[in-house]
Amino acid sequence: MQTVFVRADVRIPEENEILVQTAIKHFGRLDAIVCNAGAGNSKMLPDYTIEKWLDAMNLNYNSCFYLKQESFLKGKGQETVMTSKAYSTETYPAGLYNNRNCTFA
Repeated sequence: MQTVFVRADVRIPEENEILVQTAIKHFGRLDAIVCNAGAGNSKMLPDYTIEKWLDAMNLNYNSCFYLKQESFLKGKGQETVMTSKAYSTETYPAGLYNNRNCTFA
């Protein structure tokens, strides 16, 4: 098995382009992508600032779109897996992260 490491901020569309280009350059093609970026905490909705909300949405939602769009443009025949921990044995108001995972699942 071969691997390649690429440091990137998936919230930035151009860095997703670098991810895809690096994978294709290293492996010759792109067969699959796994979207697993996400963050959240136990804050209730009224406790989020607009800035924190937008940053969380950019990471939890938009980054999946950026990577998938870039892989469609440069890769061929790939599969996409979106995964995360969307289940917890504890009850807490972690709406942002779990919401993203339920939406994309």
